[in-house]
Amino acid sequence: MGWRDRLPALAFALKLAITVGLFAYLLRKIEIAPVLMQLAAMSPAAAVGAEALLLVQLLLLALRWQVVNRILDAPMQSGQVLRLMAIGNFFNQVLPSGFAGDAARAWLAAREGVRLGPAVRAIVCDRVIGLLVLMVMVSVTLLALPNITADKVPGRRSFGLVALLGVGGLAALFLVGAPLARLLSRHRLTRSLGTLTDDLHCALFRSGSRGAIVVIVAVVVQLLNAAAMYWCARGLRIDLDFGAALVIVPAVMLVSMAPISFAGWGVREGAMIVGLGLAGIVAADALAVSVAFGLLQLVLGLLGGALWLAHRTARPPGAAEPGSPD
Repeated sequence: MGWRDRLPALAFALKLAITVGLFAYLLRKIEIAPVLMQLAAMSPAAAVGAEALLLVQLLLLALRWQVVNRILDAPMQSGQVLRLMAIGNFFNQVLPSGFAGDAARAWLAAREGVRLGPAVRAIVCDRVIGLLVLMVMVSVTLLALPNITADKVPGRRSFGLVALLGVGGLAALFLVGAPLARLLSRHRLTRSLGTLTDDLHCALFRSGSRGAIVVIVAVVVQLLNAAAMYWCARGLRIDLDFGAALVIVPAVMLVSMAPISFAGWGVREGAMIVGLGLAGIVAADALAVSVAFGLLQLVLGLLGGALWLAHRTARPPGAAEPGSPD
């Protein structure tokens, strides 16, 4: 077996080691018993409320993907989009790669008759748009609203410098996106990047009201993360100000997207301890909020797992795949 064949196993082992190492470090600083007791005593009503917010978020993610699909000529049925989004969320929760869900969506869409090229382009475009919008939101909340955030997040400027890359990227895409896409598409090595640049420019700036819908939905998705964290804190009887959550949670989610651990576990908890610490919340409480949020995400992911199993078993053994020759 060559070294390339060993790469998946090595990546899995590395992410597992990083995730375990991060939690081991955090648990050296924080007593776990009070955190577990706090989680066990979480208000069921708050847990249901936070889960409902995450479910609405999943529906909006499916809507955003559906709109991007139509912009990039990869149309799919609404029910199909929602089912594949839920299945993708499941794989994002249980597999080490943060892009496992995207790969699963593309593969299943292709098996169901969607052209693979446009499907992959739409998924990548949708993912990048979500990242850019998140970076802009972090920049706005941490830098452009100092009077609102100064008393909640005194260290906001240290986070904002990285987030400004998103603002710069969007500005460049708006001003020179079309000519840059044509330039990149001329060369074989940069052709894929040119295609992505053109897709982003089309989705955000050349599609009229559809582009506005994509951006608005991307913003609401991140606001729902903050609202779900807030409800988790309320259920744990932790005094988290909602305004502080709106400032801190997008920055935490941006940090946790770093593809170095399982579904952001460990990275998200460390970032949450730092972020909520700036709002005056002790480390043990911040850890409890983050773990509660992660567990609710995992529960929602099980819905996608059930849909995936149902889809696999719905077709009789030996039946032809949709779109395949008889």
